[in-house]
Amino acid sequence: ASPASEKLDLYAILQVKDTASADEIKRQFKKHALRLHPDKNPEGEAEFKRLNRAYALLSDPTERAKYDAARQQRQSRRSKSDATDPSLNAEAVRNFVNDIMKQDQQINQANHRSNPTVDFRTWFQGKQQEQDDAARAAREADEATRRKEYLARVELAERGARLRQIETQLEQDKKEEELR
Repeated sequence: ASPASEKLDLYAILQVKDTASADEIKRQFKKHALRLHPDKNPEGEAEFKRLNRAYALLSDPTERAKYDAARQQRQSRRSKSDATDPSLNAEAVRNFVNDIMKQDQQINQANHRSNPTVDFRTWFQGKQQEQDDAARAAREADEATRRKEYLARVELAERGARLRQIETQLEQDKKEEELR
């Protein structure tokens, strides 16, 4: 199975359950193939190709077994990571925030002993100001570059116009001299 096909749920593409028999898979493939075939549905070509890839894998018992094993591994990894991912576990998030606050208090207490003016809020605001200053400097540099490029284009256009003007004047002078 290719990496791209492993990211798609082949059963969902064919609209069958993962317990579907070979006959059910074949029936669903034929049903969708008729609807998505490029001769009948020119906009459905990409879907038709996905449908064919899904059917090719799921209709071969060996390939289907490999796909099912890989799919099961992905699902078990995903469920394990979901259980340990703090963003998905409110209790873990609360504990994480409480730990940060405790550490901040400890840092504040230690800093107040050595330097009472530095606390987390002051440090954080300083860091935010540094980031804002860096972003402002980058924007100003981009603006200066754009301004220089614009002025160069304007100057080039003016030079071109002046050259055309000189050429026209030379042609007129030449015609006048010929008439004399």
